[in-house]
Amino acid sequence: MRQIKLWSAVLVAGLLLMGSLLACVQPGRQSQPLDRKQEFLQLHAEMKDYIGKARAAAVELEDSSWGDLADIGLESPPAGLCGLGACVIKKESAVDNSTNLWTPLVDMLPRAESARPLKIYCDKSLEMSVKVRTQRPTSDNITPEAAEEDPEVAQWQDQCHQLESTLRGGETLARNYLTTAQNSFKKLDESFEKSDDKVKKQYLAKFQKRCTEYTNLLDEMIRNLQYARSSLAEMAGWEDYAVGIEERTGTGKERKVY
Repeated sequence: MRQIKLWSAVLVAGLLLMGSLLACVQPGRQSQPLDRKQEFLQLHAEMKDYIGKARAAAVELEDSSWGDLADIGLESPPAGLCGLGACVIKKESAVDNSTNLWTPLVDMLPRAESARPLKIYCDKSLEMSVKVRTQRPTSDNITPEAAEEDPEVAQWQDQCHQLESTLRGGETLARNYLTTAQNSFKKLDESFEKSDDKVKKQYLAKFQKRCTEYTNLLDEMIRNLQYARSSLAEMAGWEDYAVGIEERTGTGKERKVY
């Protein structure tokens, strides 16, 4: 009787052990597709976050104002006349009957409304990113290679390319703005150097600070749109997407910027 009880205990222990092993093995069978989906969602969240940061920079650009420089401008000789070149003076110092021309400095600085197209690019990208997430194919293989055989994947890949094109468009426009702004700021900075010490002391540092803030916002927007495109490339499986450069995000993670 004691032997029967002993065998019963061994049998129960064996069944419990087998159940535990099965419980451990079963999640492992399902973990791979869950991990792929989780990776997709993580990359999508990263991409959306980068686009959101780029949009925030565009909003700041749109809200920017040069009002604290409204009372100074550029005095320059009439066209065709030789002179030392334009210099920055206060409006009250401009002589009404002078042959020199006085142009408000704010008229030569980037206008706030010019940032509106940048924000539109970001809004459109966010809208398209929702479709990329909600219309993700059911297949685990959503790479360009799979698109050759699966129409659902092909359609989704096309949506990804459209989103990438929109992101690239916003980045290109921001780069153009940055180049134009830097050239304008450089010329105006040279004009400040020809101004009298009183004007330079009162306005030069303020002007340079505002210019730096403006270009930093454009740099931030460009950088985040690059990161968004990088996340999209990983998400869509574009391994040979383009030759890129390595940059490091604030989290310390290496990212390839295409």
